[in-house]
Formats: sequence, structure tokens, C-alpha cells
Amino acid sequence: MHRLGALGYDGSTLAVTREGAKDPNDLHRRDPDAFAEAFQQALEGATPFAIRSPTPHGRDPLTTGKAPKTQSTLLVELAREGELFRAPDGETYVTLQVQGRRETQCLRSRHWLALAFYERHEQVAHSGALGEALEVLRARPARPGHSGPHAGGEA
Repeated sequence: MHRLGALGYDGSTLAVTREGAKDPNDLHRRDPDAFAEAFQQALEGATPFAIRSPTPHGRDPLTTGKAPKTQSTLLVELAREGELFRAPDGETYVTLQVQGRRETQCLRSRHWLALAFYERHEQVAHSGALGEALEVLRARPARPGHSGPHAGGEA
């Protein structure tokens, strides 16, 4: 229902439940001849369902005017907490604080970002979101001309 709210839908929504049936298809499979009557009874017993509940990120797009951030955006923000740089060979890297130490990761590898996202948000990032985020990060790693602390073989 968050998606309806994010799209600006302001119509009414109803929660339709039918004991022993997970969806209308279940009702129809049980008894196709009685489906219309059973579904009508379910509609008559439906209860209003609020669509203006806060999003998982704590914002209500209908009242703030802002849609929730996508996983791709959250991944970019997470990676930008580190220092992004491009090495002379053109490869893009990020240096992050990991358990009290500095760690440098190549952006070509998705594993570090997937794990960092999971640890921060307690959910798995979708493969497409990881790909989109890494494309953005590789396209503009830092300030123009910034080659980073480890570029050129420096330790």
C-alpha cells in the first residue's frame, strides 16, 4: 500500500479477507459455481485499509511530498560515506572504516556494498539496485581530478 501512497493515490482501499482462502483464486478453485456469491460476501465484509501509513524509511510521501529513497539511492549514499577515488588505471575504489580499520575496496566487486547495505538496513539489496548504484559511483567517484590516497601504488 506504500506504493499507492507514493503515487499519490487518494481513493479508498479495502482489505478483503475470506477465512480459509488466501486470495480470490482460492475461492474460485474451491467452487467455481459459488465463486461470485462467495466473493461478494467477502467484499461486503471488507474493512477500510489506510494507505497513508509511513514508509519504511519514516516518511509519508503524501504529507512530505517526498517519495521514499530507492535501494539504489541508499546504496550510493552508503558508499559515499567512504572516500571514493579513481586509480591511474581507471578503476574506481572506495576507502571505508570497517570495524575500526580503513579498508579499500574496488567498486567492480559488489560484495562489500551488498554486505554493508545488509548490515545497515537488515535487508538484502536487489541485484539491479546494486548495479545501478555501482554505475553511478563509477561514473563520478569524487571531485574531478582526485586520484585518491592509494593511487599509483602508494600504501
